[in-house]
Amino acid sequence: MSGFGARDAILLAEVASYLASALAVGTILIRARPGPSGLWTLANLAAALAVLLIVLRPSLPAWLGHPMLNNTFGLGGITLFALALRRRRQPQAGLRVLAPPLLSLLAVLAAIRIAEVDRAVWVACLSLAYVAAMVWVATEASRLTAQPPRPIGAWQVAGSFGLLAMFFFARAMGLLLAHPQSGLGALLVGPEIASIARLTLLIVANAGFVSLILVDIQREEAAALMAAARAAERERAAQRDNAVLRALLEERAGFIDVLSHEVRQPLNDAVSGIEMLAEAVRAEPVDPPGLIARAQRALDVLDRIAGALNNTLAAATALDRQAKAHRRPTRLAWLLETVRLGLPDAERARVVIVLETTTAEALLDPHLMELALRNLLRNALQHGDPDAPILLSLDQPEPGTLCFAVENQPGQAVAADAELIFTRQPRRRGGAGNSLGLWIVGRVAALHGGRARGRVGSVTRVLLEVPLRAVNGD
Repeated sequence: MSGFGARDAILLAEVASYLASALAVGTILIRARPGPSGLWTLANLAAALAVLLIVLRPSLPAWLGHPMLNNTFGLGGITLFALALRRRRQPQAGLRVLAPPLLSLLAVLAAIRIAEVDRAVWVACLSLAYVAAMVWVATEASRLTAQPPRPIGAWQVAGSFGLLAMFFFARAMGLLLAHPQSGLGALLVGPEIASIARLTLLIVANAGFVSLILVDIQREEAAALMAAARAAERERAAQRDNAVLRALLEERAGFIDVLSHEVRQPLNDAVSGIEMLAEAVRAEPVDPPGLIARAQRALDVLDRIAGALNNTLAAATALDRQAKAHRRPTRLAWLLETVRLGLPDAERARVVIVLETTTAEALLDPHLMELALRNLLRNALQHGDPDAPILLSLDQPEPGTLCFAVENQPGQAVAADAELIFTRQPRRRGGAGNSLGLWIVGRVAALHGGRARGRVGSVTRVLLEVPLRAVNGD
């Protein structure tokens, strides 16, 4: 390549600067900011190719050394710089932002070139095109300076391209006013001092972009550390809360244990004492005035207290936390009879057991089933006709289902909305609310994989249906 001088050396240094920036941004920063860094890398490669075509133009074919080709890469590279900065500010910005201004500039330049105007006018118009592109870059960079924390890298890019735009504008004005005889490469070649100044400004601009991306990475790392610290603090707070809750649960368990032993045992002793008194009075030939009736009423009250206490203890312990029933082989006839025997004598006599299934034994939680069925019987005894019998039945309407039923007539044991009867609803002062006993019935059915439901009519019938799990595993 003949005639290689200082100007060409500066241009090659400019090419090396572009390639080094493209290599640094494309291999290191692109992973942290793929959008802006990728565009900035392409911009450097396009600018490097544009300058390289100027250096190699004397040895290239005429069609390849045409000034429109290298200036297309030059203007394209500068607009890519602008798009990279726009992508830094607006991550969704696409290449459609780049196409209109670049195509407009190239169309104007092509029209001027085709018109075969004076060479100085052509170069001046080319310089103004570069001014417009560089002003765009400086504008995008200046917009970044308005965003906290006002990164200094954005100022570097804005200042560098602003000065480059001033340099090209001054050159265009000089060409238009003085009409110097200038070669086609005058725009980018220029005197050596101008080339060195341009190279310095471009290096500063590339360094500013690298600084901008590094600030982003540092901010992301700081945000990640803060998020991790907040997460760790939340975890520590959750652990403290869990410790407090465990302490409260242990305290509650202690209160429940006291309630279970210190209250239920004296209650059972009182029931036994009144039953013994009633038996002793019955053995006497003469009944003191109303003593047996008063003893029976006392037994009824104590029985309701005992039932409420059992329900409260069951709800406060196993039923709220239990995920499934603890099944074991249970004789169905024995279960029904046990439920009936748990009632006071007067109420027990009203309960009629009907067993309508040939299945003798099933896998159930006998404690929970006894509690649920006794709650249904108490509900029927409380709300049903005191002179009518209460039917406690068990049948098998389908091969895989056991259906326990409590029936009384007429009665108000089931609300009109049968789906709400077995949900826990607080009682209102002076008003009605679903009892804890019925909630326990629904909960026991759910723990067995079944359901509780009721039908209201001339006969009130409450059903507790559970899947049949035979003892032999069928």
